[in-house]
Amino acid sequence: MHIHIIGAGVIGLTTAYYLCEKGHKVTIIEQESNVALGASFANGGQLSYCFSDPLGKPSLLPKLPGIALNRDLAIRFNIPSSYESLRWLMRFAANCTEKNHGKNQLQLAKLSLSSMSLLAKMRDHLNLTFDHQKSSKIALFEKKKDFINEMKSLSLKQSLGNDNKAISIQEAESLEPA
Repeated sequence: MHIHIIGAGVIGLTTAYYLCEKGHKVTIIEQESNVALGASFANGGQLSYCFSDPLGKPSLLPKLPGIALNRDLAIRFNIPSSYESLRWLMRFAANCTEKNHGKNQLQLAKLSLSSMSLLAKMRDHLNLTFDHQKSSKIALFEKKKDFINEMKSLSLKQSLGNDNKAISIQEAESLEPA
């Protein structure tokens, strides 16, 4: 089969590699002059396997009206103007329940760890050299409720082999002094 892939970013290139490995003919279409210069511009240089949480979560549900009115700077979408858009919004809202969020989070965590493994295999097999380094992020929480929810997420990810961990304020200050 001949498959066309739009975009020569990390996802496009990795997808092309594994499709070729399975015997498919692949053409990559890229509008930029080189790889990894497109939509996410190398995703800010991050391969964030540990931060793959679903957007639809219980805490987002009460914020949807404000988001629809563009009162949230982090998330934007237009008020649904068609039946299809309204159906999409209703399905999205249905995934903001505790049960669906947990199910979606588990699937994304598994997909993320699989993606990390596949990229590592490709990097080793092709002897790729790029500015790859294992690093981490520090997430701060103002509200205890948000921290508790993140600890549930962390526990799930750790059970799958993710090495994220919670640290104290003192540890955070020593890692990232002001």
